[in-house]
Amino acid sequence: MKITTKITSLKRSYAVSKNGYGIKDKIVLFTIGILNQADPIKWVYLRYLLKQIINISSSNEICKLSMNSSIPSKKIEVRFRLNNNADYQSIYECLDSNMYVVPKGEIKHLFDGGANIGFFTISNSYLPNLKEIVAVEPNPENIPLLENNLLGLKDAIDITIHELAISDVKGKAIFEIFSSNNSQLETSPGFGSSTEKVEVITDSILNLIPSNWDMSKTWLKLDIEGAEYKVVDQLLESELRPAAISMEIHDYLNSGGESLVKRLNECGYTVEISGYGNSGYVCRQITARLNILIQILE
Repeated sequence: MKITTKITSLKRSYAVSKNGYGIKDKIVLFTIGILNQADPIKWVYLRYLLKQIINISSSNEICKLSMNSSIPSKKIEVRFRLNNNADYQSIYECLDSNMYVVPKGEIKHLFDGGANIGFFTISNSYLPNLKEIVAVEPNPENIPLLENNLLGLKDAIDITIHELAISDVKGKAIFEIFSSNNSQLETSPGFGSSTEKVEVITDSILNLIPSNWDMSKTWLKLDIEGAEYKVVDQLLESELRPAAISMEIHDYLNSGGESLVKRLNECGYTVEISGYGNSGYVCRQITARLNILIQILE
């Protein structure tokens, strides 16, 4: 029987089931939403609140959050790190915001590029015709949580996890790990300086998308901290045209974000852009849908 998570976003959860969230889960997500807007001083109090309302392993500060499924009495246990801003950001973006808009039409294949610890995959695993998921994550610190969090879905969906960084070449590269949410390959736009560096395997997105996937039923998500410029350019040079692409474009103003959007337009996509900020290092969230499929669906 297919497991369908009810933890998607607060609004969608209420639309699907009155029992989609327990009261504790609602408080956790609400608090995390505030955390993303809070200054560092307020974080101290908000983290204390989180400690009071969720179960935490004293050895490694891992929080446990239960998510309901469509099977009676079946819950998916997911974990995240209490003091990790990347986890907070991922939870907020994937579960409690409108950052990723579900495309119209049938989705059978989901590609999660920059999977972090799995919340994008979890939040969209309810899609009724979803059959296969590929999740790609380069940060070795995230892999144990990613594997744990997706474990409850594997009985219903074919899930493949790759521990590597998406690039335009197959090889190795230096990956910089930051305490915030912007760990990245050192050659990416907006590259900073971190004292924690690891060597990671890289591979082309052309090798990572399964060759048997139906592109007209594929949703591609990329949050790969600046590597999207080379990756999408390579994708568009190929014949692969996913039905929908959801992507965060980093350093949009200085690194060629407008040119990337123009390229998508030229390759047959209608692109919606959201975000704010008109100077410095800013990001834009885009949703691109293939024009030919829009005409069929609408």
